[in-house]
Amino acid sequence: LAFGRLHVIDVSDIAHPREVAWYEPTDGGVHNVWVAGDTLYLGNYQGGARVLDISGELKGDLLRQGREISWILTADSTGFQPHTPFAWGAVVRDGNIYVADMNSGLWVLRLEPRQQPVP
Repeated sequence: LAFGRLHVIDVSDIAHPREVAWYEPTDGGVHNVWVAGDTLYLGNYQGGARVLDISGELKGDLLRQGREISWILTADSTGFQPHTPFAWGAVVRDGNIYVADMNSGLWVLRLEPRQQPVP
């Protein structure tokens, strides 16, 4: 199993860098991050793949702030180790999200725009 967090570091004073925000998923480590615009994509090892909103000022615990837009558990019954995700990373191109999983292969995903709640 792998665990670990994404650290957001303020280096405006290079002699005194400081952590200002973090994202720490509860079920896997952060690996191979990709940023496109205000969206961050990452492999989450045994936690699949994650998508985060990184718009605006980043401060504090990004998970508790609800910045996680989406996630997928990249596991299937016919994988090298069945039902065991191990997402290595995510890359975005032309609207598709490509997630490489070491046990189940390549996943090609598309993120639908957020729907506004109906009053």
